[in-house]
Amino acid sequence: MKKLTVRCSEDEYALLLKHCEKKERSQNDVIRELIRSLTAK
Repeated sequence: MKKLTVRCSEDEYALLLKHCEKKERSQNDVIRELIRSLTAK
């Protein structure tokens, strides 16, 4: 598995944290799901 570093604004990071907490999922899980959704389109 590859490692990825992502730079984002404080607002973007807060949004990610809020989403992860709401869905009870890790940041890695959420980001991987978003990446997979790119190929589904």
